[in-house]
This record gives sequence, C-alpha cells and structure tokens, in this order.
Amino acid sequence: MNTIILLFIIISVMFISGSVNSMIASTSSLDKYFDNAGITDVMCATYNRTETQTVEQVLEEKAKDKYSKIEYEPMWFMDPDEIRFNDGSKTDFTSTTDLMPIGGTKLNYFDKDKNKITEVKKGEILIANKYDAQGGIKVGDTLKFKLGDVEKEFKVAGTFYDAGMGSSLMGNGRMILNDEDAEPFMKEADKLGVSGKFYFINTEYSDDIIDTLNKSDLSLVFCGKRDFIKSSYIFDMIVSLLLLAVSAILVIVALIVLRFTISFTLSSEFREIGVMKAIGLGNLKIRSQYLVKYLAISVVAAVIGTALSFPFGSLLTDISASSIMVESSSNPIINIICGIAVVAVIMLFALLCTKKANKLSPVDAIRNGETGERFKRKGFLRLSKSRLGTTSFMASNDVMSAPKRFLIIIVVFALTMLPIQFLDICADTLNSKEMLSLLACVPSDAAFNDNDNTYMNTKDGSGKQMLTDRFRKMEQTLAENGMPARVYREEMLAAKQEFNGKTTKVTTIQGVNNAADEHIYTKGSAPANANEVAVQPNTAKDLGADIGDTITVTIGGKKYELIISGMYDAMINMGQSIRLHEDLDVDYNFSSGCFSTQIRFTDDPSDKEVEDRIEKIKELFPEVSDVKTGAKLAQDITSVGPLFDTIKIFFLILSAAIVIMVAVLMERSMVIKETGEIATMKAIGFKDDKIIKWHTKRFIITGVISAVIAGVLALPVSKLIGNPIFSFMGVNQGVKYSMNTLRVAVGYPVLIMILMAISVWITAAYTKRITAQQTSSIE
Repeated sequence: MNTIILLFIIISVMFISGSVNSMIASTSSLDKYFDNAGITDVMCATYNRTETQTVEQVLEEKAKDKYSKIEYEPMWFMDPDEIRFNDGSKTDFTSTTDLMPIGGTKLNYFDKDKNKITEVKKGEILIANKYDAQGGIKVGDTLKFKLGDVEKEFKVAGTFYDAGMGSSLMGNGRMILNDEDAEPFMKEADKLGVSGKFYFINTEYSDDIIDTLNKSDLSLVFCGKRDFIKSSYIFDMIVSLLLLAVSAILVIVALIVLRFTISFTLSSEFREIGVMKAIGLGNLKIRSQYLVKYLAISVVAAVIGTALSFPFGSLLTDISASSIMVESSSNPIINIICGIAVVAVIMLFALLCTKKANKLSPVDAIRNGETGERFKRKGFLRLSKSRLGTTSFMASNDVMSAPKRFLIIIVVFALTMLPIQFLDICADTLNSKEMLSLLACVPSDAAFNDNDNTYMNTKDGSGKQMLTDRFRKMEQTLAENGMPARVYREEMLAAKQEFNGKTTKVTTIQGVNNAADEHIYTKGSAPANANEVAVQPNTAKDLGADIGDTITVTIGGKKYELIISGMYDAMINMGQSIRLHEDLDVDYNFSSGCFSTQIRFTDDPSDKEVEDRIEKIKELFPEVSDVKTGAKLAQDITSVGPLFDTIKIFFLILSAAIVIMVAVLMERSMVIKETGEIATMKAIGFKDDKIIKWHTKRFIITGVISAVIAGVLALPVSKLIGNPIFSFMGVNQGVKYSMNTLRVAVGYPVLIMILMAISVWITAAYTKRITAQQTSSIE
C-alpha cells in the first residue's frame, strides 16, 4: 500500500517538475533564441514579381527617422512537387518551401549542435528541422530540385534552427544552399516570378513601421512584429502545457489515494489508537506518528521523482520544443521547488485526513472498531425481489449501500479516462475534413496540389478565368468517369484594407468556382454581391469597422469600395483575413497562393470509395501532385493532429498504469478490511471463485459509473480546454468538435475496465488464503 503511494508521488513529482521545467525553459529560451538568431522588431516578406517599389524605398520616403537598420534575405519559392527524392518519388512536403543562398542570410541559423552555420558545401543543402519531422526525409537523403529549366540534385547535409519561420504554425519551411548552387535557381525564379525578399527591420516604432508598410502599395506576403513571431510557437509548446495539466490530475489522484490509505489505516488500527488514548497520549502525538510516516514516504518519493524529472524534462523539451533552440532544459532550482511543493501539498492533505484519529476513543478498542448497531436500511436492493445472481447482487448492494467508500474509485477512474478522451476528440477534430471550414476552406472529400502557376503571370489579368475554366474542365472529366464532383479552391491575394484612416494588410481570400455563401459566418451574412466583403473579428477590430461599414480594399493598385456584410472565424494568420465575393473582378497576378485545390463529390461516396477515387484521379490528372483526402489536407495545414495522436498513446499507457496501481491498492485494502466477512462466507459454504467474482464485479460496476461520468464530461472538458487555444488562433465562437462516440465512450472505457478487472481478479486471489477459522479476525 505504501509502495503504491510512493509510486504515485514519484510520478507526480517527475511529471510536474519535468513539464514545468520544460515549459519555463522553452518560453524563457525563446527570447534568448530570438536574440541569438537576430530576430528584429519587424519582419516582412514580399514577392518580387508584384513590386514596383521596395520596402527600403517606402521606409526611406515615409518613415526615415523611425528605423535604425533594414536588411533582407533574397529567396525563391518552390512547390512541393518541385522537390522530390532522387528516384523521382515525392516527399511529404505539403507547403511551399523558401530557399536562400548562405551568403545572403542576415539572420543567424544554427545546426543541431547549436553552432552558427557559416557555410554550406557545394552540392549539399540544409533543411529547417521541422522538415526533418514533417517532410519524411532524413540527413543523407538526396533531393532533386526542378524549377523551370533548372534542375539539380542535392544531398541533405543536416538540419538547422530557423527562428523566423521555424514554428509549426508557419506554413512555409526554409532551406539553405551554397551560393554557386543557388545562383541559377535565383535567376530562373526571377524569370518565373517566384522570387522574393525577407526583410528584417530594427526600430523602436514597430506599430508605425507596420502602419507605413500597410498604407503603401507593397504586396506583402507577410508582415509582423517580433511578438507575433513569438506567439506562433504556441503549438510547439503544447505538449508541456498538456503534460502540466495531466500532472495536476496525477497530484489529485495521489491525494485521493492518500486519503483512502490514511482512512483505511486509521480504521484498521482502531485498537492501537484506542489503547494509546487510554494511556494518555493526545490527538496531536497520535496523528504525528502517521504524519512522520507519510512525510518520510513523500520526501523519498520527491527525491526520486526530482532526480527522474531531469532526463524526463530534457526528453519533453526535445519533443515539445524541437523547433526552439533551448540553451538548457534543466534548472535544478525549479525541479527542487516543484518537488518541495508536492511534498507540502501531500503533508497538508495528510494533516487534514488524520483528523479522523480525533474521533476514535478507548471504547472503540473494546468494541472492535464498531460504534453501535445500525438500525437503518443498508440499501434499497432486496435479495428476495432481485433477479441478480448471488455475486452480482452482493456487488451491487455493496456499491449502493456504501457510495462514499466506492466514490474514490469512481473519481480516480473518471480522471484517468478524461485526458485520453480529450486528446482523442482534439486529434479527431484537427484531423477531420470539417476542420477545413476553420481554415477558410469549404470542406471537401479530396484535394491536390496544382503545379500550373501560369494564371499568376497573365498580361491581361485573366488568371481567375483561366483557373475557373480549368476546374470546370476537370469537373467534366470526373463526371465522364463516374465521379460527379465540384472542383474549387480558395485563392489568397496580397491586398490592403483601409477604413477611417486605419490600414491593414491581411490575407485576402476569394473562392474560385465556389461561392462565399458556402462558408460559415458567425455574425451577419455572406457577401451576396461583388461590392460586399466578410471580415474576421480581429481584422474588423484593427480597422475599427463593423457590419454595414464600407472599407477600401486595394489589390494591385486597383481600389474596391466594399460593404462589410458579415464576420467569420478562421485560423488564418492568427485570425486576420477578409473574404471577397466570388464575382469580384480581381487580377490574379497579385495572388500569393493557396492551400490546395479541392474536390467535393456530389454523390456522397463512402470513405472507402473516396480512397479508390483518389487513385483514379492520379491516373486521370498526372500533372497534379499530392492527391489526398480532405481530412489529410486539414491535417497537413494544422500539422499538430499527429502530435495529439502521439500524446494520446502516451497518456493511454500512463492511465493504464494508474488504473492498475489504484485497482491493486483498493482491492488489497478491501480484502484486509473484510477478512472476517470473507471467512464467514467460507464458513457457510461460499467457494473461492464466488468471492473473487464478488470483489471483481464491485470494481466493474464502479468502472461503468466512471465511464458514464467521463463520457458525459468528455465534450464539455474538451471545449473548456480547447476553446481558449482555438480562440488564440482566431476562432472566437468555438469549434464544432468531432468525436468518435464508439471509441471515446465505449472503446477507451472498456479497455480501462478490462485492465482494472484483470488487476482486481489477480489481487482478489489473495482471498484463497483466508480460512473459515479467521471469522473473528479484526487484524
């Protein structure tokens, strides 16, 4: 019994110390990491093909005295299909990659050993460390690059820390090449219009600089302050946050188990306590004996847990903050403080729980721990009226007659189920195609990357019509092959928004071959005409505008006066975007790209049929790449769904261990407490297997009650924890969570109950040692 308490406290201290240390190390290291990398006060990116003026020229003209230094890194952009393995197979890259020559870098980039990178050998390439995890590649692989007429193979020589674009929420990843290798690609990129610049600006007037850039005619791909870049690392530290929450649950479970243990110990040692009181010992001295024991257990457990928290915290930091260059993930003081805090909480709780000793008296020793006869009904079940079997009746009657006794088991098992259910719901939500509606996309069955970017380089601005015609032709081909469908996508444009002297430059979205009213709006209505627009609440707040106001949107120098018709939520650019009506005539030469082209089948095929159709689409349209399901598209965009799946498995294993320990502890305690009753049952003819079944069924009943409670609370708890995270990303009205009811409400609880039943069955086998001669046992 004491061993299990020791294990619980060890695990609690290890988790709390490790997760707190990891979270503090990650957050505190972020500023130092940014300083070492040279992250400036303001960063912005531009496309060369759409620029008639540079950032330097704008600031020199409009804000000459408001910045101290400005530099830029030249870069070019390549689609996932333009970067393959040397055998022609595709990587797992899902978004555009930014590439740059080592000689043009202005930030400091660091290798895996945290040394500054100063050179890249010819024929080699370095990739951002997030690509090492998400791109399906490893150091030593050979990649083939093909941009226009330029083609070359590169060996992946290593990974690097990228402070500016390294977070999981930053869609584009980056690669660094040798200057000679990069030169032909840069020339080809300029010719194709896929080159750009990444600017770094030192200033004490960040807001003024951003306002100046927003008011200019620059087509900014991205523009944000240092704090904005910092906030994009929220999901990279989510593991630490989740484990901290689980650590709190572990401490609660440890306290519950401690309460049960103390209560059981006091009730089983009534004779000793009664005798001590009879010879004159006071309540405080009696309680202090138990407090000293639990203090010793807590201190030993805290020392072991603190020691284990150092490697655990380091491992946690490597997993949760792999994109952050943490100088040191071990701060002994933090670990020691956490250990002391757990001991203090345990002892305070123990002090409260030992108050029960005050109520025991010398008379209790004489009465064998009983205080008198019970004249009230034990429960409402009656053997004469019950159709339950003997063991089922006894188990049910025990649980219903002494609910407080079994409440501890119910609470502990419910607490162990909830984290797994929460993670499962979050993973399903992030990996479902319905998540696309929160990514400014209409949910679809399939999606693909369209590598034809000629629509971005038309002289007459007919790019939008080119896309529409292409999609309708694809629809016709799909229909002719028994796959009626709609083909569409959300195009993102570089634009400026103005209202009452305030200016923003946020992602501007227009549907191609789909309508604005197919999206969900939280306030007002969808744009119904070409002169209407919908905005996100954060953008409306920055502009000081509301529904009914007319804002000016500038795209490629052309101004549009648009009335705000409604508002919507989307996890785009931290909740900053606007949506145009599909009929608004826009020049797609100023497009900044899209997520993917989407396909929604109109005949409602099954998931299996969708998978089969994806294979057919690959054959029908060999020019497209990365054909996948709509759910996979959502997973690729958010990039954190698989992380939740991994954490879920870890928590499932942890919960199983907790359930086994609690079940063994509780059952062993009950067997000891009920020795006399078990002996009496054997004396009147009960067999060992009947007694074991009786004990096991009690736990199964409490497990069912726990499962019902956890199942009812799973969705509310998911909303309570998940909504603030999604709100931070720009979803203010909550998320429609996806829940696999069979897995969440049945699968996990059944698994937990099976483990619990097996543990109890094995532990209950100890009753075979009890004989009929122990009927009067009070030990």
